[in-house]
Amino acid sequence: MNEWPDVLDERILAGLRAGFDEADPPPPVLDQLVVLALGASQLGAEVARLVEDATVAPGARASSRVRTLRFEAEALTVLLSVAEGPSGARRVDGWLLPGRAAEVELQLPEGALVVGADASGRFVLEEVPAGAVRLVVRTSDGVVVTSAVEL
Repeated sequence: MNEWPDVLDERILAGLRAGFDEADPPPPVLDQLVVLALGASQLGAEVARLVEDATVAPGARASSRVRTLRFEAEALTVLLSVAEGPSGARRVDGWLLPGRAAEVELQLPEGALVVGADASGRFVLEEVPAGAVRLVVRTSDGVVVTSAVEL
C-alpha cells in the first residue's frame, strides 16, 4: 500500500492550491479583519451587522467617490459616509440613530481613534488610514460594536 500523500499527490494538491490562490485569493487585510473580530468577543457588546454598503460616484458636491455604510443592531443604527482624500486617508462622517451623545472609538489593527458624538449622534473622524476597522460605540445604554470592514 502506498503512503499518502505521495509525490504525485503533492504535485496535484500544489496545483489546486495555486489555482484557488489565483482565482479567489484571500483579501489582503484578512489578518487585520480576524484580529478585529476576535477582539469584539471580549467586549460583551451588542454587534451591529453591516446591512448596506454602497459607493456613490463623484458629483457636484464631491470630487471623489463616497462610500456609505449602514450597520444595524437592536439598540442602534450607525450610518457612515467615507470619502478618500488626496493623501489616500479617509474622512468618516457618522451618525447614530436614534441620535444621542456617545463615545465613538474607531479601532484599527495598529491602535484606535476616539471622538465624541454630539447630542444628535453626529461625529467625524479625519485622516483615517486605509485598512480594516470597526467601531465601538459607548452610550449610556450600553456598548455596540460594528462588524469589521475594510475602508
